[in-house]
Amino acid sequence: MHTLLRVKSGQACGAPLYTKRRWKESKWVKIANPDDHVTINDTRHITIRVSKTISDEEILARFVKGFFGGHVLAIERGLLKAKNKELTDLQALSTTPVSSKIWSKAQLSTHKLPPLHALIFGVWRLVESQVEAGPPSQPHLGPSSHVDFVFGWNDGFIAGIHRFSVIRADNEAKPDTNHDSTTNVTIEYAHTSCNPKENKPLKPDALMTLHMWYALLLFREGVGEVLKAQ
Repeated sequence: MHTLLRVKSGQACGAPLYTKRRWKESKWVKIANPDDHVTINDTRHITIRVSKTISDEEILARFVKGFFGGHVLAIERGLLKAKNKELTDLQALSTTPVSSKIWSKAQLSTHKLPPLHALIFGVWRLVESQVEAGPPSQPHLGPSSHVDFVFGWNDGFIAGIHRFSVIRADNEAKPDTNHDSTTNVTIEYAHTSCNPKENKPLKPDALMTLHMWYALLLFREGVGEVLKAQ
């Protein structure tokens, strides 16, 4: 199924959807990169048809489960579980306790997002969850819902943030003349990371290229989990 997904890179398209308008407003970008060091950034998005009854939270919950609980992350997930340590340590979060520790993909729901400040596999901490509260039949335009995960540590070699977003199509506000039971939604994954200790690009370049492909495969698994709802 994943081979059928036509994923668009924000860099290639030149128009990251959610990121272009809201990404720099996130306080978590500053928390992960307080000294404004040089970053690596990438986005990818895809528009799919989903049932009109599926909520933004379920879409995001399914994407999170596919992204972190899919086959692509299996080896990394196994290594992190074996280590069994909290590896994300950002100074700005030092006084905020972790609310829940998730060490099994079975703990990731397909209907509900993890609680705020949940830590997934010791690395990815859910720090922001803005989900459209109204029913999915209630029209809304543009960016509507997102979750932010931070990772890394201030005195380490990497820190960053992942944002997963759901954008409802503009035509949601138009009358439904076809009585269609499905609608368009765009799912976007945006990422930024840096070397928090030194104002230098993350190295080596080959590793960054590998990251781009790895992120693409993770994104596809996230989208694939959303498509299972149909």
